[in-house]
Amino acid sequence: MSTRLKILGIKYRHFIPLASFDTAVAKAHRFGSGANARITRHAGQGLAICDLGNLEIVGCHDDLPDHLRGASMVLEVRGLLELAADLTAQGGCILHGPEPTGQGLSLRVRHRSGEVVDYLEPVA
Repeated sequence: MSTRLKILGIKYRHFIPLASFDTAVAKAHRFGSGANARITRHAGQGLAICDLGNLEIVGCHDDLPDHLRGASMVLEVRGLLELAADLTAQGGCILHGPEPTGQGLSLRVRHRSGEVVDYLEPVA
């Protein structure tokens, strides 16, 4: 593995139906997770995101692909391009990316073990 790779943090994303978004955010507040919540709504795209630090609640349309359902883990890293090359050399399969997004450079990989992991190199 790369000596320049640095893991910056781990974020959990929970994808839920858009109709349940406000209820889920209210529950997060009741459990003490919502003190510093930042909510972004993309009404034209049918998307709402509540950022709670290490947890994101993502409200979205019901007709999304299976990989955008339930919970997923995102590793925030530095050195994403080198990581992609290393993972491919070790037998991993790049499913998506590296691709620029609003949050930074993103990558989805299926590791040799079969586990699918999302990586994000945040915008500096």
